[in-house]
Amino acid sequence: TLTFPISAMTEVAGRPILAAFEMLLSGYRLLSAPTESRLPALLKRSRDYQSRVSTALAGQVLDALYELLRGFQAANDRTKGMLLKDLLEREPNKIYEGMLTVLMRLVFLLYAEDRGLMPNSEIYVRHYAIHGLFERLRTDAEQHPDTMDQRYGAWAQMAALFRAIYSGCNHPQLRMTARMGHLFDPERFPFLEGRSGVDYRLPLISDGVVYRVLEKLLILDGERLSYRTLDVEQIGSVYQTMMGFRLEMSTGISIALKPAKAHGAPVPIDLDALITTPSKDRPRWITNNTDYKPPASMVSAIKESGNIDDLLASLERRIARNATPQPVASGAMLLIPTDERRRSGSHYTPRILTEPIVAKTLEPILKQLGENPKPEAILNLKVCDPALGSGAFLVEVCRQLAEVLVQAWAFHGEKPQIPSDEDELLHARRLIAQRCLYGLDRNPMAVDLAKLSLWLVTLAKDHPFTFLDHALRTGDSLVGLTNEQITSFNWQISPQQSFLREMLEKRLKRASECRKEILAAGDDMLPGLKRQKLDLADEALNMLREAGDLVIAAFF
Repeated sequence: TLTFPISAMTEVAGRPILAAFEMLLSGYRLLSAPTESRLPALLKRSRDYQSRVSTALAGQVLDALYELLRGFQAANDRTKGMLLKDLLEREPNKIYEGMLTVLMRLVFLLYAEDRGLMPNSEIYVRHYAIHGLFERLRTDAEQHPDTMDQRYGAWAQMAALFRAIYSGCNHPQLRMTARMGHLFDPERFPFLEGRSGVDYRLPLISDGVVYRVLEKLLILDGERLSYRTLDVEQIGSVYQTMMGFRLEMSTGISIALKPAKAHGAPVPIDLDALITTPSKDRPRWITNNTDYKPPASMVSAIKESGNIDDLLASLERRIARNATPQPVASGAMLLIPTDERRRSGSHYTPRILTEPIVAKTLEPILKQLGENPKPEAILNLKVCDPALGSGAFLVEVCRQLAEVLVQAWAFHGEKPQIPSDEDELLHARRLIAQRCLYGLDRNPMAVDLAKLSLWLVTLAKDHPFTFLDHALRTGDSLVGLTNEQITSFNWQISPQQSFLREMLEKRLKRASECRKEILAAGDDMLPGLKRQKLDLADEALNMLREAGDLVIAAFF
């Protein structure tokens, strides 16, 4: 949408607004202009630009993650390794997840501030807002560029804001509802507040690091980026680029190489290990560890390198300076892309695909509810994505079902009371997300991103985040069990015979035989016989489930 304030058009300073209104909606633009200058063409070019914005911003957000990693490495070094000692020994991946969470928190706040959902008081704008913090740091960077990495106030301000979002604030000029929820929970990653070591002190993340992180999030091609104009899918696509890493400690002097695939991620290599590899095997060693095959122009230089400096010179064209501006010392933290991420890259399902797929899927379901379904019938629907990823499909389901719900309210005259911080469509989206949507994913950070996507599409000023916690969970929906595990009714096969084992075995065998017959016959099986066999198989499976229910009941 584009809003033209009429009051501003009556003022001298608002003449450009009036001119833009006339240029966009005049008879010439609608009817007489060349085809490439009419509204549909302008809209298409705008969408193309948005796509380019998403791609460019995705790269910058990944750079921000590397910047934050270097900031925590420096903070850990200042404490002689005590800040992150326990985590690095027990759960190093928690550090990566914590940094990713910080960036998700920032994007939520940038989006909320641009949409006027945070307090607009002077106290918030000057002392808490992320936009205000960035402007202050930018001024400091222009006036005192040499000391940005020796000052440490910005991280404390962000930590205080994160706490206020989670717990709320009752100050008259800074009133905020306690949002709670998983994303801002301070107990998930205590190291972000310095509560993971012996001496509880806030990590010394320099103002320079915070400024560079915010600059990556807010400045694109030299211009300020408005999160208000970004679709939820665009934000999801940006943050999808940060998925699929693990944190490890370098075993030698390391440098990251540019990815072999366009949507891949930089892969660090151990230069100490490479230099000790026989010369003739070095190109193959690089390929095996990064999927990048050095061209002939680089091979000879790599083979002839006698020390690490020579190796760096031979690899100069492939070094990913965004990930490792300088070689990383032995024992420092590195972000390693998983094998899957390294080979297949990062992908996000765009709205151009989710919209028609969801519409086609919902069409027969909505038809079953009748021509004008009642609101309660719509809210009783259950939609589950068993591998939700970043939540792209659930976001689109939320949009489409909310529109149907609004129509049902209007037709049946059952429009509920709308809270003051929501409009009718936003309230419908929140109800759909709360009552109809479910999802599961193996990656806990993907679940967090899916929650973030649904929060943004249902965002209300005075509502907590916890309304999604029951429905979007971490877990594996594709669990394969052997016949022995099923009949033992346990992950571990028990040698002891249970009193229900014989019954379970018979019914499992019956269900399996029916399924095998159907698969063997294929389409040649007569429809009636096929239906009969399917019914028989379903009956056997239901009996199997009933037997399982009996086992569960026996335990209680």
